[in-house]
Amino acid sequence: MTCSALLIAAGCKVQNPEFKVTIENTVKELDLDKDYTFALIGSKKAKFLWILSRTPEMAQADLERVLNKARSLGYKVEYLIWVEHN
Repeated sequence: MTCSALLIAAGCKVQNPEFKVTIENTVKELDLDKDYTFALIGSKKAKFLWILSRTPEMAQADLERVLNKARSLGYKVEYLIWVEHN
């Protein structure tokens, strides 16, 4: 089953939206839905954050859950870059 990235964020403002991130052993699972419909993945230094969803839209309650979790772990969610899905 394909997962689509709902949004991607960095801990600082991104001047070039086509930046590339090298992922090795620098990310960890921060939150995971019990039915595996979404996951919150972040870098160990709270610099990069991904919310992955199996659908283009998430329930508002689920989105608030992951945003609150990210905030509590020190991620700057005000810099989230929302990805539009067509």
